[in-house]
Amino acid sequence: MFGIRLMTNFRSPYLSPSVNEFWRRWHISLSTWFRDYVYIPLGGNRKGRIRKYINTMITFLLSGLWHGANGTFIIWGGIHGLAQIVEDIFGLNKKKNFRCLSMALVFLFVTFAWIFFRADTLGEAGYIIRFMFDGISSPITYIRNGFAVLGIRRKTYIRIGITLMILLLFDGINLHRDPLMEAVKLPGVIRWGIYYLLGMVLIAYCFSNAGENQFVYFQF
Repeated sequence: MFGIRLMTNFRSPYLSPSVNEFWRRWHISLSTWFRDYVYIPLGGNRKGRIRKYINTMITFLLSGLWHGANGTFIIWGGIHGLAQIVEDIFGLNKKKNFRCLSMALVFLFVTFAWIFFRADTLGEAGYIIRFMFDGISSPITYIRNGFAVLGIRRKTYIRIGITLMILLLFDGINLHRDPLMEAVKLPGVIRWGIYYLLGMVLIAYCFSNAGENQFVYFQF
């Protein structure tokens, strides 16, 4: 509206086949800032492989520290730095085969790392990891109890499934093109209908997410 063009900040990061690509798609404004003002000034990848790995680890440890002076954030950054080093050593960030399997593994890794990001203390993170698979020997009961603990009831399963399908469809399209920029090309009536629908959805989710369930990034 004001002639200011903002950069794309998230671009389907959870469909990334490598941790390296995840960070090219996740919080792009922050990751590019650390690349330009920390990683490259340290020497980047211009001073040999060992120095490259050291620079990578320093950058991600500082990225964790940027989120908070807490051991949980430092470990979270260190995990991501170590994952990128392992990927580079074994060439995992360059392989194109088994893309769906790679995306699933990266999603599981990133989700596991979020435990340290979200936990208030290392003890709390350890507690979560210790008990997160408790009862998994009975998968159906395990999943049902997990939903119950989260406050998700059976009547909401269909709504959650539909929402996830929409998100996956949007992210799948977003890998190759920007759906909102494509919407600009549509006739005015359809375009403004989409705008109003998205606005209503945003407002509805803002009210449903009020109180103790605030978006995690509100604290930064």
